[in-house]
Amino acid sequence: MRSTWQLGRWRGVPVTLHWTVLLALPWFYYQTRSVSATAIACVAFSFLMVVHELGHAAVARWRNVEVDGIQLYFIHGLCTHEEPYHEEDDVLIAWGGVAAQFIVLVIAFGASLLLAAFAPFAYRLAAPLFRVLVQTNLLIIVINLIPVAPLDGAKAW
Repeated sequence: MRSTWQLGRWRGVPVTLHWTVLLALPWFYYQTRSVSATAIACVAFSFLMVVHELGHAAVARWRNVEVDGIQLYFIHGLCTHEEPYHEEDDVLIAWGGVAAQFIVLVIAFGASLLLAAFAPFAYRLAAPLFRVLVQTNLLIIVINLIPVAPLDGAKAW
């Protein structure tokens, strides 16, 4: 059995998914008690991890740091890249993931407010999506900025 699956490539960089991502299924089912809500939450959570790691990769590319790969695991991801020449580059790359997540947070929060105001039924259907893209996203941002390795906060601050 394979332990990873290649999802694709981003600008030549392989993006892989580790089998441990499947552990999110029972976790989200425990939270939602619904198969459809579990599927929506898992896809949204995986999307957040991809966005976070692509944020690191995009900033690394911008700073001329070679990106080797992106791997996604159960509750974290990993953007492997060469060692930056300047400490400033390392700090910016660390902030890249959180910045990408923050953009998703702002868009999802705005969309949830609009949907709640103008289409309450649709908002209830999309609640698992917004729970992950807003609440879980905010929690991940805060935890990830704690200045302790291996979290991004160790380099960001």
